[in-house]
Amino acid sequence: MTVNDVNDLIRILKEHPEWRDELRRVLLTEELLQLPDLVRELVEVQRQQSRELAQIRATLSEVLQIQRQHSEMLAQHSLAITQLAEAQRRTDERLEQLAAEVRALAEAQRRTEDRLEQLAEAQRRTDERLEQLAEAQRRTEDRLEQLAEAQRRTDERLEQLAAEVRALAEAQRRTEDRLEQLAEAQRRTDERLEQLAAEVRALAEAQRRTEDRLEQLAEAQRRTEQQLSELIEAQKRTDQELRRLADWQRGEAGRREGERYERDTVRRAPNLFFGGEGGSPEYPHVSSVVAQWLSPYFRQQRAPDPAEDPLLSDIIWWKGDRVLVVEVSQKVNGHDVRRARQRANTLREVGVDAIPVVIGEEWATPESQAIAQQEGVEWMVSGGLSQGVLQFRRS
Repeated sequence: MTVNDVNDLIRILKEHPEWRDELRRVLLTEELLQLPDLVRELVEVQRQQSRELAQIRATLSEVLQIQRQHSEMLAQHSLAITQLAEAQRRTDERLEQLAAEVRALAEAQRRTEDRLEQLAEAQRRTDERLEQLAEAQRRTEDRLEQLAEAQRRTDERLEQLAAEVRALAEAQRRTEDRLEQLAEAQRRTDERLEQLAAEVRALAEAQRRTEDRLEQLAEAQRRTEQQLSELIEAQKRTDQELRRLADWQRGEAGRREGERYERDTVRRAPNLFFGGEGGSPEYPHVSSVVAQWLSPYFRQQRAPDPAEDPLLSDIIWWKGDRVLVVEVSQKVNGHDVRRARQRANTLREVGVDAIPVVIGEEWATPESQAIAQQEGVEWMVSGGLSQGVLQFRRS
């Protein structure tokens, strides 16, 4: 099996599809063959990255929600502590009037104030750590509203039970228990905040790893784009080579066809001109005759230019004294017409009755025939004959 042109190659590949992969392995590099797999891996990595980013967004949303809740609780807590301190101040003023009876209660109140001071200091530290979470403190405010209401009821009972110091002490104990619970709640809040800080640090580390992964993915994407660019460039070069090959093949086929047509025309010259003698100037006897005609040039140490040289004509044919200077082409154009005229004029200058003729299967353009008429060139084209050719036949 041989392959003469691209059309044969395409036909053979259509008849044998299993050869296409082998042809790809021959034409393309291993990197280009692996490119589809690399692109699919890149798509899968991008999908996995999208899922990881979605999970990270969901986790961040949950963290922000927890932060908002704690911020609301801390804001409520701060307001309740302020109200509690004001209520305690009023309690201290009332207890000043009962100083003799409530020394024990005053001592307890001092301890309460110390605890409240500690709690206020803890609250200050919490506020400093969570000042970005201030918007989330409304929920704690609602809870401490209940504490403020309890303190209000305590004030009302103190007015009613001024003489019942023991009952007030019991109420103070309950207040201390409540504050103890509040301190415990504050401790749990601190622990939760520590956990949240650890989670945020872990999330930051995960984000860093994600960014590193994204950077790696971006680098892989850049390499893939470079490989695709190189593949496109290689494909362009391949296409250009194929086009040049196709153009060359068309030109070569046209050249061979033209040479075949010229050879056939030279061999058929006796039939075309109804007798006579001559042929291609490549024939020794023809070139010898033409050289005798050109002897005046040679004696003057001159030689015609290639465009005017009869020895470069396709056919020199004569009957008696009349000589045809013929240019042969499948598609006759204006250049063929002018060459025939110029080469015939060269022989006329040395006294030869030379007639320029063009022979072809068709005119290259409608203007080509008009040029032949203008230049005084005879023709045998598309089955038609000019008057000069007809007269030469009859001679």
